[in-house]
Amino acid sequence: MEEEIYIRQPKGFEDGDWRVLVWRMLCTIYGLKQSTMEWYEEVCAIMQELGFAQCAVDYTVFIYDRVYDRDACIICIISFHIDNDLGTSNSCPFLSWVKGRINKHFGIKDLGPVCKFLGIQFERDREARQLWMHQGEYISYLLLRTGMGSNNLGSKENLGG
Repeated sequence: MEEEIYIRQPKGFEDGDWRVLVWRMLCTIYGLKQSTMEWYEEVCAIMQELGFAQCAVDYTVFIYDRVYDRDACIICIISFHIDNDLGTSNSCPFLSWVKGRINKHFGIKDLGPVCKFLGIQFERDREARQLWMHQGEYISYLLLRTGMGSNNLGSKENLGG
């Protein structure tokens, strides 16, 4: 961290001395205002080191797009949102390599193919090479919260009949 930050000793870790002692923080922790920026700068440095470019529209999206010869091109897109990351690539070996490198820095857990990310559900038909994204659960939550839950959803009054 760039700033010097001190915190009180957490309960259960007191020295036992009559004085109130504080600890100097050497790195950021979750909830600290500086943590987000420190984490973001570290992510940017790692992704740049791996050859990724930052998306001009969304700075939390990183893109790797390289042509190796006329017939070989690797495209990889990785999105970071706090402690949720999502990556895709046209090369499984390359994506595995990238995940391994990121894991060395952050200790990630691979949850397999995406089913839900930031409230968006993903469904896929691999044979047809189709992917659907929707927010059905979130819509149901909003309907229940506003009193328009499943009991009223299918009534003729709400369907215009």
